[in-house]
Amino acid sequence: MGGQVRAITHMHGRNHVKASFEHYDGTPMSPEEALAHQCVHAASIGKSLGQEFLLKAPAPLLEQFSAVAGNRNVADSGAMLAGLLHGFMIAFATKETEERALKAMLEVARICDEANNIRGTSFGQASE
Repeated sequence: MGGQVRAITHMHGRNHVKASFEHYDGTPMSPEEALAHQCVHAASIGKSLGQEFLLKAPAPLLEQFSAVAGNRNVADSGAMLAGLLHGFMIAFATKETEERALKAMLEVARICDEANNIRGTSFGQASE
């Protein structure tokens, strides 16, 4: 999986987004290549956050996340997500950084809302 990859999304109703994968030169990725790419990142996430997290996460979002993680050359996407969670917990649990951690979390929530509006989805919102 040495090449760059990008996910092209096709809207099929709110939260029903189908990702098709292409190499950055625009050539389509074979179904086998796309599956292998997704499996690497799903395994990484499952190892770090557990199978229950994978089962609860929307499949189209996992597909798209794995494409971006591959594009960004993220070696261990599960460790990246676990680090984000643990980092927030540390910052929030420390009196001197508690307020900034809360502000950062609220900023991520605002960015999530913006991304959902752009995509026409509602991933991560209260109804999820």
